[in-house]
Amino acid sequence: RIGCAFTRFQTMHLKRAFPEVLANQLVSYGPCQFPTLGFVVDRYKAVQAFIPESFYKIKVTHKTPEGRIEFNWKRNRLFDKTACQAILQLCKEDGEAKVKNMS
Repeated sequence: RIGCAFTRFQTMHLKRAFPEVLANQLVSYGPCQFPTLGFVVDRYKAVQAFIPESFYKIKVTHKTPEGRIEFNWKRNRLFDKTACQAILQLCKEDGEAKVKNMS
């Protein structure tokens, strides 16, 4: 309620002080607007500061007469190319895998 009342008070007061500038304007105020604006500004700054990184995935598939099955790794991505290559090499050398969980 205070946001609505203060918006009306501010609008009327400032229209008297600046009639040419605020003739048909509403000067909005609300107790949630400033924190919300802070969240928006923080997110904007985080997006602007974002630096993309290369990442790697291991994709395992199995062909059957019924079709192709794709297995997903829970971790999804690796940022270390050498570690990814080592895991890939281990998979290729063994040639056999065991399904431990299905979800």
